[in-house]
Amino acid sequence: MTRRQAPTDPAQALADALAAEYAAIFAYGPIGVRLTDAARRDARSAEAAHRARRDALVLQLSAGGGQVPADRAGYALPFPVTDRAAAL
Repeated sequence: MTRRQAPTDPAQALADALAAEYAAIFAYGPIGVRLTDAARRDARSAEAAHRARRDALVLQLSAGGGQVPADRAGYALPFPVTDRAAAL
């Protein structure tokens, strides 16, 4: 993983954070189908928190006149999620 320099523009920092939230939300699809019971409930709760942060960032960027980046259709996961152990 390549380290990026932190943005000096506050709007860019918010846009970068929003892009990270989009990716996190996407990951719960492949992860969630591999979980059961309590782990699935925990994942749903964590996903809801990411969605709330995403929504807050969209509002913050919009209110400040910043450019709201579009969500991508898909994201590459850092490793295959093929079973429960990989999902956890």
